[in-house]
Amino acid sequence: MNLKDVKPGHEDKVLAVGKERVNLRSASSKINADIEFLRDRINKMRSFRNPNKETLNTYEEMLKSREAVLAWLEDQKKPAGVQAANGH
Repeated sequence: MNLKDVKPGHEDKVLAVGKERVNLRSASSKINADIEFLRDRINKMRSFRNPNKETLNTYEEMLKSREAVLAWLEDQKKPAGVQAANGH
């Protein structure tokens, strides 16, 4: 798809991380997949009679981290004025 064919405001936003460029939509999609996997794994582990608490805690911390990253990425998709109004 040519960028001139994309309606204004519908372009994928890109985040510069060092020399890398990260597509926010793609990154959000991957983080959502991680979140889905971790939630499923945590629920399965909780159903065990005696789940490994260390592993469960690790997955729960990973989930919190992924959710925080996703929230930050979603905030980056907002127009700059909306970010400033939210205090970010």
